[in-house]
Amino acid sequence: GDKTTEPSATAATLVKSEAEYSTWNADMLHAGDILEASGIPSDVAASGTFAGGQVNLLGYYSWGSNDDQFNSDAYESLEFAPGAIGDTAVSTSARTFLPATGGQTLITDLIAQGITGVRGYVNEPLLNAISSPTIDLSFYLSGYTLAESFYAGSKYVGWEDINIGDPLCAPYFGANVSLTTPTQASAYNNSSGGVQTESCAESALDVGYINSGDYTVYHHVPLNGVSSFIARVASGGPGGDIQITLDSPSGTVIGTCPVPATGDWQTWTTETCGISGASGTHNLYLVFSGASGFLFNFQWFALKQTAIPRQLTPGATVSLQAMDNGAYVSTGTNGAPTLAADSATAGSTEKYLVVDAGNGNIALQSVANGEYVSVDNGSSSPLSADQTSIGPDTTFTEIDVGGNNVALLSMANGLYPSADLGQDDQVWAESISVSPAETFNITLY
Repeated sequence: GDKTTEPSATAATLVKSEAEYSTWNADMLHAGDILEASGIPSDVAASGTFAGGQVNLLGYYSWGSNDDQFNSDAYESLEFAPGAIGDTAVSTSARTFLPATGGQTLITDLIAQGITGVRGYVNEPLLNAISSPTIDLSFYLSGYTLAESFYAGSKYVGWEDINIGDPLCAPYFGANVSLTTPTQASAYNNSSGGVQTESCAESALDVGYINSGDYTVYHHVPLNGVSSFIARVASGGPGGDIQITLDSPSGTVIGTCPVPATGDWQTWTTETCGISGASGTHNLYLVFSGASGFLFNFQWFALKQTAIPRQLTPGATVSLQAMDNGAYVSTGTNGAPTLAADSATAGSTEKYLVVDAGNGNIALQSVANGEYVSVDNGSSSPLSADQTSIGPDTTFTEIDVGGNNVALLSMANGLYPSADLGQDDQVWAESISVSPAETFNITLY
């Protein structure tokens, strides 16, 4: 299977034949690449001995007893961290929760070994209906609940599967885990020298036959906030370097990633180097250098951003001072809790409690009346502190503007709240870009 095309879209609910087994292998490999590129430890056991003896696992996906190398002792030796989820491609893994001998492996063993949430099957679902490891884990690590993650990874509803666990379990809620999807090296827009693509032992294609001075080019790569370059490489030769340049092979060098000899052209390792002096969007040139002869093979690369320190940390009490007029944003208290940048000082009506709204987003709860700031009617009315619970209308993404300054992006309408001086200094979510009117200085209390 090709990991760059899995998980594939669900074509129809009328399933006439079972998917190739290689498709689920490819899905697991895709999930493994995302974890690897994101710096999350993972073990993709693609062949050989059945994996066992692992502890503190946050996720587990396997063929269970359908694996040719299955070993019951190894399966029963797995131990899970609190909050862990998983699935096995086993047709009757949830056929019973009573003690059993013989037959296919059961998810009850994984539950006994500490897994928090797991999917199983009461009868033959066909491989088409097994959940997607890539989607399950991507959603879960991004802060979604167990129920939301398994639902997202499902191709069919009301079929042969059951999900065991607390549906509201969300151990990564608010953790702001940064997942990075790698770019396949073979997806270059242009190249120079004798580089060629070839089949890769880890699925899909890699770039091989690399000599010193060759390069590959990737168009329109966003680089704002990027601090590191991660490469999946292998070398049966001397290894070498990947020099990262902007807009031409002799352009500004923003990083150099060493590639070691790994002993074989398909023995893969992941290497990382720092990136500096890059911003905006550029054509990225990866220039290969080293000794004579073939240097190494190149499977994928990823660009990882530095986490920007948050000014609006959940649990903090803050005030927001509009940069356009220097006034503090105040909650009206005369029966109309409308927000306006109209106060010279910061008292209780100008203070807000920052509340975690999930997936790195925040809500603002007015200290004056205890209610959440909302964008009630899109951009047709000013912000008001008038909601008793968190929802899309009360959810904002913090945008760092430098210093102690931020802008807020409304999840209700995708616009920035602005201290619009043409409307009695009221704050309206009406701007498509950030200017001084959409910029607020944050003071912590």
